[in-house]
Amino acid sequence: MAVLIVSKTRMHGEHVCVGGFDLGTGQNVRLLTAQGYNQSTTTAYQIGEIWNLTYRPRVGCEPPHVEDVLVTSSSRVGVQPNLTEFLRKNCPVVAGPLNNSFGGHLRYTGAGSAFISRSSEIPEGSVCFWETNEQLRRDDFDAKVRYAFRQGFAVRHISYVGFQDPLAEIPRGSLVRLSMARWWKPKDAPAEEPEKCYLQLSGYYQ
Repeated sequence: MAVLIVSKTRMHGEHVCVGGFDLGTGQNVRLLTAQGYNQSTTTAYQIGEIWNLTYRPRVGCEPPHVEDVLVTSSSRVGVQPNLTEFLRKNCPVVAGPLNNSFGGHLRYTGAGSAFISRSSEIPEGSVCFWETNEQLRRDDFDAKVRYAFRQGFAVRHISYVGFQDPLAEIPRGSLVRLSMARWWKPKDAPAEEPEKCYLQLSGYYQ
């Protein structure tokens, strides 16, 4: 299958999450190794490249992370010369407020970070492309790169985990890729507290 590499995101340790778009099926995929692990930081996959991959869906994917696939063979075949234009023309793009993404199931912490919870409805997938309806302004916190924007009277924050150099601001109307982190809750959280998937900004396209 011909797969376009659309994102690389930072993870803990020596691993990265590689996102792709299957040019044949029109589906988002997350490229794991044949053994089901995330790619290493030394992976050859680069954003904008097209690879011929043999892969199979991961058995037992836990929603919303239904995009996981196990790659058993790969070869680089080319580069998409205008990635942004291609994505706008060929991929579903969410327009308007952030709440239009992920089936409208996003919720927010008191500090303005978006998440989904096991105690509420879960979206059908964990990634999407969004045309920003507000300017995203870099607003780092606790050594983490993140972006802030207004949603009505509220201020929202999204952590940036991409490999591209973070911009001081991402203009309104830009195309970005959003993704949900894996299920997590603090180790010291009460047993009754549900796990959450937090929203991330995994890439931008200009």
